[in-house]
Amino acid sequence: MTLLEHLGELRHRIIVCVVTVFVGSIIVYFVYNHVLNFFLQPYCDILRSNHSLQKCTLYVNNPIDQLTVRLKVAFFGGCAIALPVLLWQTWRFITPGLHPNEKRYAVPFTVVSVVLFVFGGFVASRPSRWPCASATPSAAPTWARCTPPTRTCGW
Repeated sequence: MTLLEHLGELRHRIIVCVVTVFVGSIIVYFVYNHVLNFFLQPYCDILRSNHSLQKCTLYVNNPIDQLTVRLKVAFFGGCAIALPVLLWQTWRFITPGLHPNEKRYAVPFTVVSVVLFVFGGFVASRPSRWPCASATPSAAPTWARCTPPTRTCGW
């Protein structure tokens, strides 16, 4: 392929990726409340376990923050939904330039990466099994013996 043919193929794959992220973002934008509740649930559980009088809500400092949070959640959710297409388009663009022995290493690497990603998501969704990973050390149970991290900066 010539350089212009490569650039044309790259442009096509980028357009497919952008459209996929856009469609995924629109989907997440309309189910924003469910997505936000899903991510707020561990925080609310920690507040309830400490018998805190705080309400489980998010506070905004600027009038536009509610919109920007909604757009950010929609964008990153759209990226998460579009991730299989993004990876597939990347793979299809890179594959013709790989030698056969290089292709052989790519499949196990991809499988291990997906397994570790799923395991990380599982660990992150179970804060009760990893008590020291909570945002506040005071929220951890006493048996965990968590110590707060030392701050390296003054702010």
